Amino acid sequence: NNIVDITNYVMLELGQPMHAFDLDQLAGHEIRVRRAADGEVMRTLDSNDRQLDSSMLVIADRDRAVALAGVMGAENSEITAGTTTILFESAVFNSKAVRQAARKVGLRTESSSRFEKGLDVYNASRAIDRACQLIEMLAAGIVCPGTIDVWPHKPQPVIVAFNPVSINAFLGTSIAAGWMIETLARLDIPVKRDHETYLAEIPSFRPDLACEADLAEEIARIYGYNRIQPSLLSGKETTLGGRNSAQKMVEKIKDLMISQGFYEACTYSFESPKQLDKLCLPSGHPLRQTVQIQNPLGEDYSMMRTSMLPSLLQVAAINWNRSVDSARIFEIAYVYRPKALPLTELPEEIRHLTAFIYEAEQNGKGQGFFALKGTSDELFLHLGLTDIRYQALKDCPWLHPGQAAEILLGGQVIGQIGVIHPDVADQFAAAPQTVILDLELAPMIAQATEVRRYKPLPRFPAVTRDLALLVAADVPADFLTQVISLAAGTHLEQIKLFDVYQGPQVPAGMKSIAFNLVFRSAERTLSDEDIQPAMQKILLQLKDRCQAILRE
Repeated sequence: NNIVDITNYVMLELGQPMHAFDLDQLAGHEIRVRRAADGEVMRTLDSNDRQLDSSMLVIADRDRAVALAGVMGAENSEITAGTTTILFESAVFNSKAVRQAARKVGLRTESSSRFEKGLDVYNASRAIDRACQLIEMLAAGIVCPGTIDVWPHKPQPVIVAFNPVSINAFLGTSIAAGWMIETLARLDIPVKRDHETYLAEIPSFRPDLACEADLAEEIARIYGYNRIQPSLLSGKETTLGGRNSAQKMVEKIKDLMISQGFYEACTYSFESPKQLDKLCLPSGHPLRQTVQIQNPLGEDYSMMRTSMLPSLLQVAAINWNRSVDSARIFEIAYVYRPKALPLTELPEEIRHLTAFIYEAEQNGKGQGFFALKGTSDELFLHLGLTDIRYQALKDCPWLHPGQAAEILLGGQVIGQIGVIHPDVADQFAAAPQTVILDLELAPMIAQATEVRRYKPLPRFPAVTRDLALLVAADVPADFLTQVISLAAGTHLEQIKLFDVYQGPQVPAGMKSIAFNLVFRSAERTLSDEDIQPAMQKILLQLKDRCQAILRE
C-alpha cells in the first residue's frame, strides 16, 4: 500500500512515526486523544485483540479506540484498497507512557521503540508535511489544505550551564574554551557567556543532553578520544587490592568444603512461593515472611528467598533424577528476611553456608548424616571454633524428627543438620536420606581465629578408663558428656564416645552407650588411686542426673 509505505518511509527518514486513518471509517470524521477504559478491547493491525486499561493512551473517534498511541493502529480504521479519503496523524507522546503500554500489551513495534527513546517535539509537523509532499510527488492523491495542530504548552528551551575548566578536569585535557564553544555551535548548540559560566541552549532534537557531563562527552567525541592522554584522577594513587578478614574467612571456608569433596553451586536469590510449600512450612512460619519483587520475571522468580534449602534441594533433585548416584554440593550466599511487613526499610541480608550429601548405596544406614557432621566438625576445627555443641531437634518441619540436630556456638543456635523429612524429599523428588547442613556464617566468622596455641607433648603417660552405661534411650549423648566433664575434675583430658547399642541384651527403652576417658597430669604419673575418686564421682553424678547405671 503506497500510503502505508509513505508513513514508513517518513519514519525511517526523519525518525518520526506517523499513522494514516481511513477517514470514512472514523465515526464522526474525528479523532481525539484520551485514556483507555479499564477492560476496553481493541483489535490491532496484527489481528490480535488487546485488552487495555486506564493507564494507556489511545487515539479514538467518536465511538471507539482506533489506535494505541505510539504503538500500533486498530484494524477498524486501516488503509485498504477501497480507501478514498485519508487522515494523517503525527504526534509526540510521553516516552514512559508508550513504553509501559507496549510492555503491558506485549507488543513492541518500530514506532514504540522510537517513542521510548524520546522524539523532537518540533519534528511532528515536519513529518506530516513530508508525507504530504511524497503523496504529491507520487501522484498518490490530492492533499487538502490546512492542518489541525493541538499543542497547548510549547516547551521552554533547555539551558545547560557548564564551565570549561570543569570539563577539562573531568576529561583530563587542556582544551581551549573558544574551541569548545565553536565545536558546540557546529553541533547546533549555541553558547552564551554569563560571567564565569557558559550557558548552552540545547536543541530540541538532542534530549539526551541534560548536564555538563553530556556536553563534555560531545566535546571529547569531536576532539578525539585517541588524543586524550591516559592519566590518574587528581589526588588518586594506585593501591594494592586485597581481601579483608571476613572475605578471607569465606574463601577459607570454600576451600575447606572443596577439600572435603564438595562442589560449589550458584543458584538464584529469588524463587517461587511454592518452594516454601514444598518445605512443609506451617502457615505463619517466620520463613514465610518474604520480600516480594515488584517487577518479577514470572511467578517462579517472584520473591527473595528466606532460606537456601529449596534451591539446594532442587539441585539435589536434578542430580538424583539424572542418575547421579552420589553428590556433595554446597553454596555460600545470602538470604533476605524482612524486619517488618509491609516493608519500611531494607531487609536483613544474612549469609549462609548450605550443603547436602546423598549417597545411593548408603540409604537407610545413617552414614550420610555422620559424614556431613564430620565435615562440619572439620570446618569448626580449622576455624578455631571450640565451643560447639549438637542438640537434638524435633520440631523442624523439613527435617526428620529422629535424625536432626541444631548446632550451637557458645550457646547460640547457628544452624541445623539432619536428614530431610520423607515428605519434603517426595515434594522435591530428591534422593531419600539426603542430609542437609545449614549454617549462619556471621557468628562463625566473628569468633573464628587464625591463632593457634602451642601445646607441648605430654611428659607423663595417660590413664584410660572405659565406661559402658545403661541409660534411657532418649537421653542425649551430649548431656552425658557434659555430666562426665563436670564431675571428672582437672585431670580429664579427653572424652570419646565409641559405642551405642540397642538390642536383645539391653532392656526395652534403654540403650548401652560407651565412653573412653583419658586422664593425664602435666606434673606426674597418675596412679589408680588418683583416678578412682574421680570415677566414683562420675558414676554418682550419672546416676543422680541421668539415671544411668554401669553396665556389667
